[in-house]
Amino acid sequence: MRTNTNRPAHGLGLLTALAVLILAPPAKAIPTAYTDMTQWESAVSNLNYMPGGYLLLTEDFDTSPTGPLPAGTTDIGLFDMVLSGDGTLNSISAGADQMVNVRLVAGGSGTGVDHIDWNNFDVPRWIHGIGFTVSGLDSDGLTVSVNGSDLLFDDPTVGFVGIVDLTQITSLTFTSANQFFVLDDAKIAIREVPEPATLPLLALGLLGLGVMRRRKAAVG
Repeated sequence: MRTNTNRPAHGLGLLTALAVLILAPPAKAIPTAYTDMTQWESAVSNLNYMPGGYLLLTEDFDTSPTGPLPAGTTDIGLFDMVLSGDGTLNSISAGADQMVNVRLVAGGSGTGVDHIDWNNFDVPRWIHGIGFTVSGLDSDGLTVSVNGSDLLFDDPTVGFVGIVDLTQITSLTFTSANQFFVLDDAKIAIREVPEPATLPLLALGLLGLGVMRRRKAAVG
């Protein structure tokens, strides 16, 4: 009896391709900017086709160290805030609702700094959205860089700045010119990292059962 030995190979190829699609990180994409919190949260929820589901964490800075932020790195809770220089007007205010007071000056002159970074996020999952409340923006606008793309927020009336990216977000960089503003309540949209090779192993197991049945049928 002649059997078709190509079928298991084709099946293995299809399952291997499926495994690659399941485990591969999201494709590189341009991040999207939002100035409405509801729209940002909707955009985050629209990514629910990704495995693991989403969870929102909030850093309200209420347990962060207060006072002027020194040059270099300061751990403020869910992430580090890194100042490019010594900016004495950059600080976290004390009180019932602690907030971050930011002064950015092009070139790092005066008491401002050239840029501020958020990085080293203390979350064991992939980040695909970051948003925060903001006040005091002026017409110079605020530029937020994420994954190599610059997003400009130039409307001084906005009260929220949000970013969603299919690619994992690992850091944000804030730059501006002669800019004073206040930010608070940073929201971080995270998703579970899928268990390594769980689904492909299951698929390969089913493939093995199929191959064994075909061999038994061929022998019979």
